[in-house]
Amino acid sequence: SDARKYRYFNQLAFYQAVLAQVIGQSVPVHIVAVEKREPFRCGVWQLTPASLSMAQQENQAAIKRLKACQQNDDWPTGYESIRMLNAS
Repeated sequence: SDARKYRYFNQLAFYQAVLAQVIGQSVPVHIVAVEKREPFRCGVWQLTPASLSMAQQENQAAIKRLKACQQNDDWPTGYESIRMLNAS
């Protein structure tokens, strides 16, 4: 789904966490979606707390990695070593 492909869960978990810091409480998160082709049906989905929690953990891990890269001025790509490619 586009929600997974574009990491909407991570984006919305981030926005939810920022808003919670500002207003002091966590709010439910919804996605309003419209189909790209006719008949352009619409729907509303509420993200489950478990999905948002998992996405928030991923966000926190990514922020931790970013801070480490900044502090160490080391930006690994994940492609530092030679890997084997097999045609079969």
